[in-house]
Amino acid sequence: MNSVRARYFAKLSNNMVGMLGGIVTALLVPKSLGPAHYGDFNFLKDSFDSLVRTMDMNASSAHFTYSSRNKESGPANQVYFYFSILVGIALAVLVGAAIFSGAASSIWPGQGATFVFAGAALGFLAYLASNLTNLSDSRGFTVAVENQRRLIVALSMLILLAMYFSGLLGLASFFSYSIAVQAAMVLLSAALLKRAGVFGFGFKRVGIEDIKSTARYFYGYSSPLVTALVIGLVLGFFDRWLLQAVGGSATQGHYSLALKLSMVCALFTNSMAPVFSQSVASAHASGDMGRVRDLFGKVRVFYFTAAFISVFFVFHAEEIVFLVGGDEYGGATLPVTVMMFYPIHQAFGQLFGSAVLSMQFTNIYRNVSILSSSAGLVLSVFLVAPPGSGVPGLGMGAAGLAIKVVALQVLSSNLMLFYACRKAGFGFAGLAAMQVVLLLPVLGIGYLSSFAGGLVLWAGGMTAAGAVGRLVLDGSAYVLGSAILCLAFPALLGIKREDMRGYARAFLMKGA
Repeated sequence: MNSVRARYFAKLSNNMVGMLGGIVTALLVPKSLGPAHYGDFNFLKDSFDSLVRTMDMNASSAHFTYSSRNKESGPANQVYFYFSILVGIALAVLVGAAIFSGAASSIWPGQGATFVFAGAALGFLAYLASNLTNLSDSRGFTVAVENQRRLIVALSMLILLAMYFSGLLGLASFFSYSIAVQAAMVLLSAALLKRAGVFGFGFKRVGIEDIKSTARYFYGYSSPLVTALVIGLVLGFFDRWLLQAVGGSATQGHYSLALKLSMVCALFTNSMAPVFSQSVASAHASGDMGRVRDLFGKVRVFYFTAAFISVFFVFHAEEIVFLVGGDEYGGATLPVTVMMFYPIHQAFGQLFGSAVLSMQFTNIYRNVSILSSSAGLVLSVFLVAPPGSGVPGLGMGAAGLAIKVVALQVLSSNLMLFYACRKAGFGFAGLAAMQVVLLLPVLGIGYLSSFAGGLVLWAGGMTAAGAVGRLVLDGSAYVLGSAILCLAFPALLGIKREDMRGYARAFLMKGA
């Protein structure tokens, strides 16, 4: 088993490579596909990601928590292996029935049957890849799997570059490419885990008592979440369906670009969530609440990291959109600006949401999810629906949906934080105030540094060279200002100066 530090830095370095891959993808794919096809791809992908997660009924989280808390999880692994196969079969049946009955044209407006099947295949393979990553994390075999994932990401970027420069990058070829990458992740991760003795991936007989005990645990863990999952699926799909119906594929593309760029920013901080969740689950299982509270106290640095990355792009959304999509994506500037706030609380919500699940307070997770989803329905209609519709709204399109997503993320993450702190005996008020105390100076530095490049490069209007130059100059001023802030007030991050030196040494050593 790898150490916590080694696992974290394996995740961190892998997500840094993933961030680089995300940047390459963002620079090549939106411009090659155009807003309409880019919107179609993401509409289908996100739809099936949500559908598969709902069909899983949160069994993946139950399996992760069980495997993290129990050294002997072989029978549970086998049961969940069979369950995952059943999810794939059920998905194929549902999609086939929708297409052959003609319902697919209403569920996925404007999408051909071939692309609907491709979206389903991509969603299922991504689900399997995520399950294998969770299995490796729960058993402490993070480093080897993450090393392999970095290799796959690097090779896939070379293939994508070759497709782009050869003129082969279109909607069909990008679906094929994405499916192939996820299939490689699944096959190579499975081979590595099998070789390490974590799981054999064979069709083995499972005793009836093992099936019953695993089913009881999974049901007890997941049953409070089923209602939340179904509501989340319906309302989450409704958001994208409403945007597609009101604004069409191009508006869907503008929102998709904003969402994808925000997730690239989130990759850096997301590296901590699986390790944090496993550590909380282990400490809670052993009754070490002091350790749980100590883990809660260390999240300041991750909140600051998320804010540091996101705020820079808040003030440079126009340059980013121009470089990534060109003039066709001009309508994405406001949605991107808004969505760049999303990773800040997404990191917070993911950490404390995983903590709530790891401590097995699934009823709390359910209630927060239902409340957030219900509030989101009202906001979606109010912000996205056109003024002249049956239920009139503001007709803000992609920008309206972005505002709704960010507002709901702030609400849900703080509710998760409140209940996690309450159960762990940790002060909520300090972490709530910290969100404002840390964010305000970062916003100030971002605002002031945004003038650096403008003073030199903005006279001739927007050009690629000018946009890059402004990002470099403003970014240099931003990094310098943020570094001064950290060195002058390390207590803002909840650390001491000697701790900062230790983190720097650990990063350079990559957790060795």
